[in-house]
Amino acid sequence: MLEDKKAWNTVYKEIANYIGEEKTIRLFNAYKETNIAFPMRLISRESVKKIIASGHPERSVNQLAVETGYSERNIRRLIKELKLESIEVLDNEHVL
Repeated sequence: MLEDKKAWNTVYKEIANYIGEEKTIRLFNAYKETNIAFPMRLISRESVKKIIASGHPERSVNQLAVETGYSERNIRRLIKELKLESIEVLDNEHVL
C-alpha cells in the first residue's frame, strides 16, 4: 500500500514531488506519529547574529533582512542584542 502514491495523503504527495517517492517513504517511516513544524526561517538567530557581526557596517539593515529572510525590525533587534552582549563581555573582562 505504501507504494501506491495515489492513496497517499496530500502532504506526502507534495513531499514526494520534491524529494522523490522512496525518500518520502523513508521520511514517513522515520517520523510517523511525530508532529513536525518547520520554522519560518531557514537560518537560525545565532547564525544571523554571526552574519551581522561579520559585516554589519558594510551591509544595510535592508540588505541583511533580504539575505537572511528576517524582517528589518528583527535585524535591528539582533544588532541591539549584539551590542549588549559585547558590553557584557567588556564588563566581565574588567572584573577579572
